Amino acid sequence: ESQASWLDAVVPHLAEVLQLEDTPSIQVEVGVLVRDYPDIRRKHVAALLDIRGLHNTAARQEILAVARDLELSEGGALSPPRDRAFFSDISVPRPPFCLGLPLFLGRLPLSRVARPALACLPRLRPLSPSRPPTQR
Repeated sequence: ESQASWLDAVVPHLAEVLQLEDTPSIQVEVGVLVRDYPDIRRKHVAALLDIRGLHNTAARQEILAVARDLELSEGGALSPPRDRAFFSDISVPRPPFCLGLPLFLGRLPLSRVARPALACLPRLRPLSPSRPPTQR
């Protein structure tokens, strides 16, 4: 159990972001997170939206805009004391590259087989300069 009482509300706020259904309510909760935990960044919010399965581009952008605006206004200017930072210690892996296109299995579009979703590919790492690309 933590002696840092300022952390008591972080889990309920994160749970709200994951459970809320409508974009305006999620925006409000993200605003509360940014206000109460100014070390949270858009990448953290984007990871939460990924966890909840929110792939609707318009809704994502509206929610991430709240985080961006608050980061730039109050959050960017205020950095929490190191002993009150929570999100700055949480690394977020680089997101995969996603396409909003239907995948095809042979001649049958995958979107007819399963619920349409984003086609995500891992990001390619640049080749090491010491290793030349293999030739066929």
